[in-house]
Amino acid sequence: MMQTDTKSACLALVFLGLMTVGDSVTDSLLPALADDAHTQSGRWNLGTAALVLKSVSDIIGQFVIGYSLNTKPKHHAMNINVTSILVASLVTLLSLFYDQQWPVLVAIVGPLVRCIGGGSHASAFLILAILHDQAPPQYRFASYYWTGSISVLAQALGPFFASVLADHSHVLPGVLSGTCCLVGFWISDSLKPPSCESNNPSHNETTSLLPHHQNDVEIKRLSISVAEYMSRCFGKKSLIRRSSLTFLPQVFFLMAICKSTRPLFKTYIQHRDHVSPTEADALWLLRSAMSVLIFGIILPGIALGTAPRVSYPNNMNLRVARISVLFISAGAFMIGLSGSLRAITIGLSYPKPKITLSETSSKPL
Repeated sequence: MMQTDTKSACLALVFLGLMTVGDSVTDSLLPALADDAHTQSGRWNLGTAALVLKSVSDIIGQFVIGYSLNTKPKHHAMNINVTSILVASLVTLLSLFYDQQWPVLVAIVGPLVRCIGGGSHASAFLILAILHDQAPPQYRFASYYWTGSISVLAQALGPFFASVLADHSHVLPGVLSGTCCLVGFWISDSLKPPSCESNNPSHNETTSLLPHHQNDVEIKRLSISVAEYMSRCFGKKSLIRRSSLTFLPQVFFLMAICKSTRPLFKTYIQHRDHVSPTEADALWLLRSAMSVLIFGIILPGIALGTAPRVSYPNNMNLRVARISVLFISAGAFMIGLSGSLRAITIGLSYPKPKITLSETSSKPL
């Protein structure tokens, strides 16, 4: 059973990586192929519209995935998510064949179709729900950090693949995204429980997604309506209203600040330090590499290395949180130092007034 749970958790993480790469490649087609006027950071244009619509579609898609997890087995939710990303990729690919209207179609229609089952953010939500019950207990919290690691790595690889493949052919990025989705369908089918287990009401399924280890038959018997599901999410007895989750708005606020700095990075350094667009792209690539190294390799490595020795999971969370705060503080210090470096250099190199002999010694004759 331990080996089966480990295999299922690894397949779920591979599924997340493929879906994130496919979704990132589709999102990167507009910046890779459109003019700078459509995608310039810090302005209201098609790039901003695509970002807003994608965020709204991801929120709607997460509710669709959550409802599917409450009413059907997990592989149904995975298939819905893969279908959503695949349809968005196909719509984006077909939009490229329109000569004049393709930027508008890619920026609006592509993100909107993700309402079917969300994009890569919904994939991360789905995989976290799966790992909650399928990952081995001693590696459960470490697998959560590996989820973030794979998301960071895949989000960095997506734009790279999109730009490289788009230079050869506009069709190749869509082919790559579609291939990732097809492999995702295969992983979803491999995670499907055997028919003898799903049809046996007395079978105690240990890989359930719901609390108290309810099996797939019990999930089907719930028959939760959409209205009841929305009431559980936003009603008086919602989880959001519990005191243990009161910190969530603060976390979302900090996440919004971090997200808002990313599209404004290139514009900010160009206006402040008079950096050319080519140099800004190089600095953005360096920033992405550092982000992947810190949050995609170092932090998950620490979490995985300390997981077997930590008796209480919150101790590991606290340790990783402290390290994250140190990284963020170091980054803030370096940003502030870079802004004041020129003033410090000028102050240190300011020429001192020379002391002449007439000013220092005025001996009487």
